[in-house]
Amino acid sequence: MAVNLLDSIKQTECEADEILKKSHQQVRELINCAEQKRLEILQHAKEQSRQETIKALDKAEEEAKKIISGMNEKVDSECEEIKKQAQVNMERAVDIIVKRIVSAYGNS
Repeated sequence: MAVNLLDSIKQTECEADEILKKSHQQVRELINCAEQKRLEILQHAKEQSRQETIKALDKAEEEAKKIISGMNEKVDSECEEIKKQAQVNMERAVDIIVKRIVSAYGNS
């Protein structure tokens, strides 16, 4: 009976060792799986961040183009106004010069 009891204890210890080995293997597999999942999540987050950055840059570029376009229109309008004013001044200057020349030579 004592021998049977010792054999039973040894077998239980062996079974416990086997359970422990399987548990360790399962833990390693879980750790590996978790690490792989972490890497996948990290890669996905990086890609999503990159895409959002590209979208934000594209939006900022479009807004900048609109602002520049508006500024160009304003500058073009101001240039046209300056040209018109310069033409008026040019015509007045020509009239003044012609009057001076005519008066200077007309009185001779």
